Amino acid sequence: TVTIDIGSLDAAYLGDGFYGKEPLAGNITARWTGEKATVHLPVITANQVQIEVQARIFRPEGVPETAVTVWLDDLEVGQFTPTTEWQTYTFSVTLPPETAVDHLIFKSTTFNPANLQLSSDPRDLGFLIDWIRLAEQPDE
Repeated sequence: TVTIDIGSLDAAYLGDGFYGKEPLAGNITARWTGEKATVHLPVITANQVQIEVQARIFRPEGVPETAVTVWLDDLEVGQFTPTTEWQTYTFSVTLPPETAVDHLIFKSTTFNPANLQLSSDPRDLGFLIDWIRLAEQPDE
């Protein structure tokens, strides 16, 4: 099992699509994603993988709820729609035989607080992510 604490000691894992660390209430550090955010993983070769993602969004009024699509390399594993509370989203994935994956990718629709005249924040924001946990499941 590998746990990646996004916003803490995460530099070795982060690819493109993440903004800077943000300290939040409850002694939580997290990062906003952009439209596409990539996490570099230790190579996964097991046929069964469980992915857990702790995420939320501060959704401004007038910004519709949108789903986040989760990918392992080029394999779509599912979707979740972040809410205004921290929630853990779990995905169980069966990989094709002889497959090795090493990237977790999140794709989401963004909003821009400055363009919405909510603040001077010019970033295109997807959702907030606190941690990711990956567990290779034994083959049955």
